[in-house]
Amino acid sequence: MIDFPGYAGDPCPPTNNTESSNTKCNGIGLYPSYVIDATDVEAVQAGINFAREHKIRLVIKATGHEFLGRPNCCAGHVKGYKAVTISPGMQWQDMYRLVDEHDSIIVGGGASTVSCIGGYLQGGGHSPLSSIYGMAVDQVLEMTVVLPDGEHVTANDYQNQDIYWALRGGGASTFGVVTSATVKIFPSRPWYTQTVFFNLTFLDTPREVFHKAITYVHTQIPRLNDGGLMGYYFVINGTDVAPGSKSPTFAAILYMLNGTAEKSGKLIAPMLAELSANYGEDITAGAFNETFPSFYKYFKSNFIDYAVTSGTPILASRLLTRRSLTENIPLLHDTLKLNFETTGILQGHIVAGPGTAQHKNTSMALNPAWRDTYSHISTSEPHTTFPKWHKLPS
Repeated sequence: MIDFPGYAGDPCPPTNNTESSNTKCNGIGLYPSYVIDATDVEAVQAGINFAREHKIRLVIKATGHEFLGRPNCCAGHVKGYKAVTISPGMQWQDMYRLVDEHDSIIVGGGASTVSCIGGYLQGGGHSPLSSIYGMAVDQVLEMTVVLPDGEHVTANDYQNQDIYWALRGGGASTFGVVTSATVKIFPSRPWYTQTVFFNLTFLDTPREVFHKAITYVHTQIPRLNDGGLMGYYFVINGTDVAPGSKSPTFAAILYMLNGTAEKSGKLIAPMLAELSANYGEDITAGAFNETFPSFYKYFKSNFIDYAVTSGTPILASRLLTRRSLTENIPLLHDTLKLNFETTGILQGHIVAGPGTAQHKNTSMALNPAWRDTYSHISTSEPHTTFPKWHKLPS
């Protein structure tokens, strides 16, 4: 499945409306004319060798989502981990279920049908659990991979270290076809969720009130994340408050592993009190929480997959550090305001913080900026408009 066919060379012209749904276009764009049904390592090797010998361009694909034991040969005294070896066809919806059956959790993605060890893992892979354990790629103990010359090798800290380094964050479809990955898993614990939201109470309230409130909330992200809250938030220009009228809205779903309402409340209450004190009746805020027996029980009922769209949006994102979020507040305000007023949506991922920072001294190809990140914020816009970012402190 390709979420955005336009990125695959869809010959249909880009459009900002739904009229193209009934349009018939000729050609297949950049979709492949032939595919290899790679059901085992030998099939992968045969396909790579054939493509190399006949000088055919080869593209590695797992599920096709695109948003644009101890390792072998290690010394006997090396610390052991509870781990699982994953094959390329495994998707997160199945992996979460399997580890949950063994009272375990694994650092994985939010889209249920994404391949566990494809582009998600090889690109780094942030997760609802990253603020505790680190990126998905931080959990990798070893990989097996078919290289461009057709050789099938094992890569870990003890052999083929250069390939091991490159595969952990260096990007998918670059160094070879990964045929398995052995990654750490962790004990399952209750999964606490905290939802927080607010919007403008009155239609005639100046939007600047909302922009100031949003800026303040962003300054609180490092404190909340250090305290154990992690998750996702959205700033959207689309909540109905009256017939034909909409209010800009902030909504966050935050998580805490083995958390409680008391722990979360101590973190959230000061922020809600500050919003109330500064903006009074101009802003309507609310919060509610729920606890699930495990992460999988929450995931199964709350995470949904993405639908295929006919649009081809332009994406922009930044990794925001503590400095970016707390040192130059006027600049942060202007940047958030400019991008929100330009695009109508901001999506934030509080998925780094202490969990990724603990792996700061691990050498791998992952972008090192992740080690200082607190929020990965992104926005998108149809092809006619480009999101704009000021130079925030790094």
